Amino acid sequence: MKVIIYPSKTKGKVRVPCSKSIAHRYIICACLAKGISKIENYDECIDTLSTLNAFLPFGIKYKISGKCLTIDSTNFHSVDEVVIDCHESASTIRFLIPLLINYANKVTFMGSEVLFSRPMDEYVRLFGSNIKISGNEIVVTKTVDSDTIYIDGSISSQFVTGMIFNQVVKAHPSTIIIQGNIASSSYIDLTIDALGKFGQNIKRDDNVIYIIPSSIKPSNLEVEGDYTQASNFIVLSKINNLVDIVGLNKDSLQNDKLIYDLLDKDEIDLSNNIDLGPVLFAYAATLPKTTKFTNTSRLIYKESNRVLAMIDNLVKFGIKAEVKNNI
Repeated sequence: MKVIIYPSKTKGKVRVPCSKSIAHRYIICACLAKGISKIENYDECIDTLSTLNAFLPFGIKYKISGKCLTIDSTNFHSVDEVVIDCHESASTIRFLIPLLINYANKVTFMGSEVLFSRPMDEYVRLFGSNIKISGNEIVVTKTVDSDTIYIDGSISSQFVTGMIFNQVVKAHPSTIIIQGNIASSSYIDLTIDALGKFGQNIKRDDNVIYIIPSSIKPSNLEVEGDYTQASNFIVLSKINNLVDIVGLNKDSLQNDKLIYDLLDKDEIDLSNNIDLGPVLFAYAATLPKTTKFTNTSRLIYKESNRVLAMIDNLVKFGIKAEVKNNI
């Protein structure tokens, strides 16, 4: 497919899609809550559908009507064995590996080759002999059950979120201690906030998370707009002409709302805003100066090597760009 783009001035209004990160979390919470939950402003996509469909074997029912997702978890139940297709969704597989084994004797996770190229080492360490990875398949046979969980947060906060979901369904209070530099720390806060909206009592003190499990209650709520996806229109407004962007929550816990503060910096640390990397690279290419980006390595482990992909395309436009030693 070829697309021809002609120079023009942008104008008008755009409503950004819902936050996929928040939608994943609301879906999981709603599936764990015995009853009916409604999630408004939901935009259907293959990643969140992968999470939704993972719960179907456990008795969950759902209906999508326009932008409203209704989840009925009244008949949620345990199973013996189940196979889950995560497609290319890292959130689905990393969130559900610790959680679903609490409701089955054996869970097999499948997905694309791209998904299985992404790191899973932290779960191998935590689950030990109870997890097996072979090709594009992960088999889990026993949960991690401990009052205190030590987890490396430097690779991805998704592992921390997965263990939070694991701990909230236990019968006892627990503590999660995050070790190392925490990658994308705000996503942990999104998880805690989502669970709080479904009645959970979770406290965080920097790298320590305190969990006191209670009944997860159904909820009716709305998914806010996605700052990561809005970033494309924010940059477009900056370099071309003002676009009216609606659907964003100015008080959001999404760390990518910091894009407004990052745009014109000479040096940008991507450690907590890794998904903004590509659009910030593109914006930097329009500036009459050199921009330095640090902590770029996690972009390598996305659906593609986003660092090399962006450099390759920027060079085609005559832009000088290079990467070396995480910079």
